[in-house]
Amino acid sequence: MHDTQHRPLIWVLKGLRQGDTAQAMALALQLGGRVEGKQLGFNRLHAVPNWLAGAGVSHLTHDTRSLLRPPWPDAVVATGRRTARVALWIKH
Repeated sequence: MHDTQHRPLIWVLKGLRQGDTAQAMALALQLGGRVEGKQLGFNRLHAVPNWLAGAGVSHLTHDTRSLLRPPWPDAVVATGRRTARVALWIKH
């Protein structure tokens, strides 16, 4: 049995496109850590361009924001502009 405490925690930020999510999950599984998928839900602010909004979670629903809490991951896999803002926020 492997000690899961020492395996890196990898979050996959799941967006609206199933194909993107499938590829992100496949990549995360290949990395060999503990993989957790985080299904993100978006509000109206998702339409604000990333260059204007920057890193953050203001474009996520309240329920989604409550999923993003410690323990923080060692790595994040995200695809698409909506999930990229969240990945940068987690990094900070």
